Amino acid sequence: MAEFGTFTVLLALAAAAWAAVAAWIGYRRGDARFVRSAEAGLQGALLSLTVSAGVLWTLFLTRDFSVRYVAEYSDQHLSIPLTISAFWAGQNGSLLFWAWVLAGAAGLVTVRERHRARELMPIVVLTLALVLVAFTALVAFTSNPFERLGFTPADGAGLNAMLQNWGMIYHPPATFLGYIGFTVPFAFAVAALVTGRLDSEWVRLVRPWVLWSWILLGIGIILGARWAYTELGWGGYWAWDPVENVSLLPWLTATAYLHTAVLQERRGKLPVWNLSLTFVTFAMTVFGTFLVRSGVASSVHAFAESSAGIYLLGVIVAVIVAGVALITWRLPLLKDASTPISGLSRERLIVVTNAVLMVFTLAIFWGTLFPVITSVLQGREVTVGEPFFDLVTIPVTLALLVLFGLAPAVAWRQARTHGLQRRLALPAAAALVAGLATALLDGGRHPLTSLTLSLSAFALATVLLEFHHGVHGQGLRGIREHLPRLLGLFRRDPRRYGGAVVHLGMVLLIIGVALDVTYRSDERHTLTVGESAEVGRYVLTFEDLTSEITQTRMSLAATLGVARQSGTDAGSLTTERYLNVNQEDPRTAVGVRSLVREDVYVILQEVDVDSETATFSVHLHPGVLWLWVGSGLLILGGLLALLPPRGAPAREEDAALTSVAAGGEDEEVR
Repeated sequence: MAEFGTFTVLLALAAAAWAAVAAWIGYRRGDARFVRSAEAGLQGALLSLTVSAGVLWTLFLTRDFSVRYVAEYSDQHLSIPLTISAFWAGQNGSLLFWAWVLAGAAGLVTVRERHRARELMPIVVLTLALVLVAFTALVAFTSNPFERLGFTPADGAGLNAMLQNWGMIYHPPATFLGYIGFTVPFAFAVAALVTGRLDSEWVRLVRPWVLWSWILLGIGIILGARWAYTELGWGGYWAWDPVENVSLLPWLTATAYLHTAVLQERRGKLPVWNLSLTFVTFAMTVFGTFLVRSGVASSVHAFAESSAGIYLLGVIVAVIVAGVALITWRLPLLKDASTPISGLSRERLIVVTNAVLMVFTLAIFWGTLFPVITSVLQGREVTVGEPFFDLVTIPVTLALLVLFGLAPAVAWRQARTHGLQRRLALPAAAALVAGLATALLDGGRHPLTSLTLSLSAFALATVLLEFHHGVHGQGLRGIREHLPRLLGLFRRDPRRYGGAVVHLGMVLLIIGVALDVTYRSDERHTLTVGESAEVGRYVLTFEDLTSEITQTRMSLAATLGVARQSGTDAGSLTTERYLNVNQEDPRTAVGVRSLVREDVYVILQEVDVDSETATFSVHLHPGVLWLWVGSGLLILGGLLALLPPRGAPAREEDAALTSVAAGGEDEEVR
């Protein structure tokens, strides 16, 4: 069966190659028959890779350890869900998954867009086919997951203990789907440049693809943060790890694109910049794949060094060269609309937001690549740590909060001063109150946090006021009375109000991180069963110590009761030390009790079974709940922005042309 899997990969490669050839012939001759044949080639590649994926899953589920990849990433005792997820646990399988999903996206494009973009489709199909050829060839000749060992071991090596988590089932696929989805906008950008169809039509066509990819990659990043928080046992959710960083880079460039694309749709502005962002975003997805698989970066997420890294580096260079060449070629046709952007307007804020996002992207890119550069030039790896990233992240965060607060209040074309002052009066008052309250409560020890929370209150107030004005309510009571009208805003103008929900989620996320970073506390306690310890405003009681031995694992679990010092019960949590089959070192399962105010986060460090004594590392994480709530709202806002608008079309200034990140488009309240 493994040989059949290899055959279907080669068949997919041949189908994708034919699609590329036929698409080019169809474009050069203007022959729709060849274009249809090319589309059929992509669909054939999808069918072949679907069979390949089915074969690999069958090999895993039947425990065929004669296949090297199966033997390396599974064993007899691995559960069915984790066995299924082992498909993408290693390099070879994840690249097959990448090629399969890419073929799925290409096949969907040929069905969904063929009638809406006939003039662009030959080059779109050609570009998608070439990218698919590149990744399928990589699977076939460099990273074949169907390679046999030459013998059949009694059992496999098993899945890495760190990957034996529910996060393995959903985090990598979400991230891959986000990465791969950005190939479609890239293909349309290439087609627009090659055909000379450089109006705003291609921007409108790719918007759903960009937004879906942005949402899926965002989900992948958030789920990865949650996985790190609950699995790695270091008390955090983001460590500026190189592989974490490279997943953020295309998300940031796509966010920048979603801001400026609206200017091209509405005003014909920044066509060169939008094309460039599309190329850069796709290049960043390949760069992320390169960094994980080349072995050049030190990361808990990275695979071992392989020849795939050099191959992927060549793909990145080809994308950059092609982008520069095509844009330079078409530069005479890529002219901004003649109307200049005025001093204070929504257009100006979008440009400033774009600049802030790109500075942040470049800083993360440099910090991620710096160890690689020093390793090549100096022969030793010099890393940059959290202080460097904080130096950039803090001013960027403050700038974004200001922009979040200003965006709903500033009109398109030209803001009027008196209207702007009126709309910003209440948010400014909210910012002042929040800043003073925070400074008084913590004694002025953390002025930066006070400033962050003050600007967060400013941004929250303007976003909430946007909804308030949308339903014409009077105060909170009015909003409650007009709840159906509030929901109707999303039906009437989902893009505008979906963007407002995204901004709301980002502000809550920032508040959660600011509170946690500033006010978290760490303690270490050694307790015997029955003993208690005071930790902050809580009392932790070591209630029970249990052990379990099965065929697949040995574990020691400690249960702790959590109570507030007032005596109110706050639940319990369990943390454990365990050793799985085929695992050399024991690992820790974190115990978390999530409360509105903070998380009680406990790690079992050491255990003396005879005396029933254990040492715990206890962390209090204030505000973390708002990080997850904000993340959820961010994704929800993106999904809302995808909905088609219903009802009568709005006037130009309220037209539903705003991207998810651009906020509202309403005129100033007169």
